[in-house]
Amino acid sequence: MATTASQRTGSNKRKRPIQRLYQKIELLLNADDKDYLHYVLKEYSVYKDVDQFILALCSCLDNPQKLNLLRDIRNVVPSAHLIRFDKLAPYHLMEDPFVAPTGSARSKTSVRTISLVSKPGESLGFSIRGGREHGLGVFVSQVDEESAAYKCGLRTGDQLVEVNGVSFDRIAHSSAVRVLKSERSLKIRVRSTGRVPAQRQEKNLYSWLDSDGHPLPDAEMNETKAIVERLAARHSVGSGPELRQVRLTRPETGLGFSIRGGCEFGLGIYVSNVEEGSIAAANGLRTGDQIIDVNGTNFFNILHSLAVETLRTAGSLLITVMVCSRGWWM
Repeated sequence: MATTASQRTGSNKRKRPIQRLYQKIELLLNADDKDYLHYVLKEYSVYKDVDQFILALCSCLDNPQKLNLLRDIRNVVPSAHLIRFDKLAPYHLMEDPFVAPTGSARSKTSVRTISLVSKPGESLGFSIRGGREHGLGVFVSQVDEESAAYKCGLRTGDQLVEVNGVSFDRIAHSSAVRVLKSERSLKIRVRSTGRVPAQRQEKNLYSWLDSDGHPLPDAEMNETKAIVERLAARHSVGSGPELRQVRLTRPETGLGFSIRGGCEFGLGIYVSNVEEGSIAAANGLRTGDQIIDVNGTNFFNILHSLAVETLRTAGSLLITVMVCSRGWWM
């Protein structure tokens, strides 16, 4: 199918913020921080958890100059996540403090309020999709045109922001249904998006339909995933992850490596630095390696403090790592 001029223009517009982010990363971060930021973006692209994303970014961008990247990262965050991102991001700690546009510059419409009163035994007249467990907000998927909800202005594609004072920003689907059915009189704050989540393509990654049920291009919602894919494309990727085991016996001088990450940041545990001449370096541990297991303890979902304690208290260590080369930054 031929690519139209408008499609090329839209594609170029999406690429520009990504290119600016690359340029800023090269200027502000060292090689280890670049590795770590890559893992943070990768975790966010999979799980779409804004809270954990901000925690991990704050761990990576650990001074006011590095925090200046928040503005460029914001430009590649999907619109559906911007309100939460702006609420949590420490813009005031940046070297050049940034004030996010009220209501999000990329938000197409403002929030409106709908007052809905249903009669005893009467259904709400609309259906919803989404919820925290899906990494999504709550969206109106269908409205009965004969219902009070439709007559009050509720439309397919509206995102529920708040109902009777209860925030729907990070609410589970079942809790959303319970809130909507708990009262006959509802004060609903909504934002028109013109789209509805449809089929799940991957974990927390969905295709979208417009309000008439037609498929929508998923470029915006997949923007962060595209960043990761572009980064990965800069290096040669094998057929699958390479795992290896490293045996270390603790000397008096210490193991000679540092770690970053932890489940409190929504991340695994990664080797952030290996000292030259250390026992870790001599036995093949490398910066960027992800630690999978230590002496039988699973490091996939472990607190940073517990990971440090595990590594510090054992005299002999059998460490399983997944090789994550950083060559694509060069």
